[in-house]
Amino acid sequence: MPLSVKAANKLSCVLKCVATRSKVSSGACARPWPADPDKPFGHLLVQPHELDGQLRHSLASLYLIAGDEPLQVQEASGAVRAAARAVGCSERLVFDVDRSFDWDALLMQADSMSLFAERRLIELRLPSARPGKAGGAALEKLASRDCEDVCVVTMPAVDGQARRTAWFKALQQSGVHVDVRV
Repeated sequence: MPLSVKAANKLSCVLKCVATRSKVSSGACARPWPADPDKPFGHLLVQPHELDGQLRHSLASLYLIAGDEPLQVQEASGAVRAAARAVGCSERLVFDVDRSFDWDALLMQADSMSLFAERRLIELRLPSARPGKAGGAALEKLASRDCEDVCVVTMPAVDGQARRTAWFKALQQSGVHVDVRV
C-alpha cells in the first residue's frame, strides 16, 4: 500500500531522527543540541516551541529573541529568565532602549562585575530592529563578550535589510536566535 506524501515525510523525519539520535517530538524532529554544554552555540536558530528543549539542555550566554508576536516574545524571554534563575543568575539588569539611550553605559554595566551575584541576567529591549550606528557597534561588542552573564536581546520582527547588518549577524552567530513568526 503506497504512503501518502504527508506520511512519507513524517516517516523520513523519524528515520533521520533515529539516525542522528535526536528526539522525535510531535511528529517532527527535535534538534540535537550541542553535545558539550561548555562549547559555544554558534548560529543556532530555534522556534519558540523548541526553546524549552534547548534550555533544558544548557543555557547559552546570549539569546536573540525577535518577532512580530509580542506575547510569544515575552513568553520566550520569560522562559530564558526562569532558566537563568535556575542556574544561579540572581541579579537582573533591564535596559529599555529609546532615542536618548546611552550605549556606552550599557557596555560599562555589562563589563562590570556584580557585587551581589556570580552571574547576572542582562535584558536589552529594542523598540525596533534599527538601533542606529552607535547601537549597532555596541551590539557587536556585546555579542563578542565572553563572560558568565546571560544576555537576552528582544526586538520586533527583523526585516531583510536588518538581517544583513553586521550587528545582527554578530548577535545571531554568538548565541541562540529565537525566531518568533506568526
